[in-house]
Amino acid sequence: STEIPFKLETARFGEGVANDGKNIYVFGGSKGGKWLSDVEIIDPQTRNIQVLNKHIIPRRYFSAVFDGEHNIYLIGGISHEKGEYNYESRVEVFDTRTRTVTQARPLPYPTRVNAAVYLDGKIYVIGGGHRDWKTKQMKRSSLMAVYDIAQDSWSLAPPMPEAKETVAVTHDGKIYVVGGYDGKHALTTFFSYDPATKRWRELPNAPHPLSAHSAAVWQNKLF
Repeated sequence: STEIPFKLETARFGEGVANDGKNIYVFGGSKGGKWLSDVEIIDPQTRNIQVLNKHIIPRRYFSAVFDGEHNIYLIGGISHEKGEYNYESRVEVFDTRTRTVTQARPLPYPTRVNAAVYLDGKIYVIGGGHRDWKTKQMKRSSLMAVYDIAQDSWSLAPPMPEAKETVAVTHDGKIYVVGGYDGKHALTTFFSYDPATKRWRELPNAPHPLSAHSAAVWQNKLF
C-alpha cells in the first residue's frame, strides 16, 4: 500500500511542541517572516490534524510543557504583537480538554530558547538567553526558575554551573541537562539536578559537542 504523507498543515520554526500521551500539540513559531498564533493538534493514530487559528500569543523560541494532567504551559520566547517584539514573560496555559487558553503567573524574568521540564507538581525553566540592553548583545543565562502549579507561584532555584541554551529531561526524580550553546561554542558538558537536595552534579561529558539538539530518555538510556 502507498504510505499517506504525514506533515504539519503549516511549515514553521521556533515552535513549541508537547504531547499528552495521545496527541501531539504544536504551538506558534514562524514562517516566512510571519509569527504564528495557531495550534496544530495531531493524532498520530488517525493522522488527523486539527488547527486552532489565532489561539495563542504569536511567539517563537519558547518551551511547551505538559503537566501530566491536562494542561500545557507555554513559557518564555519572543513575541511579536502590533509591530513590537518583546522578550516574553507571560505564561499561557492550554487546556487539552477544552482547548482554551488562560494565563498563569508570569516568569520572574524573560528568557528565550530555555529548557523546561515538569517534575512532581513543578515546572523547572532552565537557562536560555536574553538581550543585554546595554551592549545589545545576546547573553546566555544559568538561572533556573521553578513554578509551583498548585500555588501559582515562582521561585528561584540554584543556577546551572554554566550559562547556556540547553535541553533538559527528567529521570528517576532528577533533571538532566546535556550539551548546549554558550554564545560562542557548542558544549559537551553534562549535569544533573536533584530537587530533593537542591544540588547540581557534574557528570561525564558527552562524546561530541551538542547544540540545537534534542534529548529523550527511553529504557534507562539518554538519547
